[in-house]
Amino acid sequence: MVEKCMSHIQSRIADFKEIDSRAYELERWNIRMIESNKDRHDNAIYAFTIVTVIFLPLSFITSYLGMNTSDINNMAQGQWVFWAAAVPFTTIIVLVTALGAGELGNVVDFTKRHFRRIVPQRSRLEDTQG
Repeated sequence: MVEKCMSHIQSRIADFKEIDSRAYELERWNIRMIESNKDRHDNAIYAFTIVTVIFLPLSFITSYLGMNTSDINNMAQGQWVFWAAAVPFTTIIVLVTALGAGELGNVVDFTKRHFRRIVPQRSRLEDTQG
């Protein structure tokens, strides 16, 4: 009888070890899934922040210039006022935000790569026309 009880206890201990092993693997899997979702979430927030940094100043300038402080028919300025205010303001906001986020180097690298693509195209056009 005692041997039967000891055998049964040993069997239960083995079952609990198996359950513990499966629970540990499940815990590891859940942690990996959470980390994976966290990375995707962080990337989505980063992209949203970049879009916001670009369009928020433009929206502000549009709203500010859109206020009717005088009769719109009598305004001497045209659309150039928007671009004259929005482009420098947006550039300053992007640079300050990139500096604060430690991404200024990436912005400069992106600008250099983009500028290099534009300049050779212009020189090729000039060569074919000249």
